[in-house]
Amino acid sequence: MKRSSSASSNRSRTPRPIPGAAGGGGAVEADSILAATEKAKQSDAYSELSEAERGNINAAINHLLLVYHSDDYLLIRAQIDHLNQATMSSPKI
Repeated sequence: MKRSSSASSNRSRTPRPIPGAAGGGGAVEADSILAATEKAKQSDAYSELSEAERGNINAAINHLLLVYHSDDYLLIRAQIDHLNQATMSSPKI
């Protein structure tokens, strides 16, 4: 029996990121928060933060960068959350 070509053409051929897979959702999320953080670092509000606050944010960025290419989505997600928390504890940015 011949399959209808319209049934297969209705499926999306765009691959979706799979959590836990290399280059999956974790890298996309990491890219977003890293870009937002870099943009925030260019603002006057960032320069008004204490040295300790800037140090916490920079440390969180470095921790995320260390695991960025990991295949472990949960590890990447934990570092994203850590960076998010570091920026949220600094109310000026």
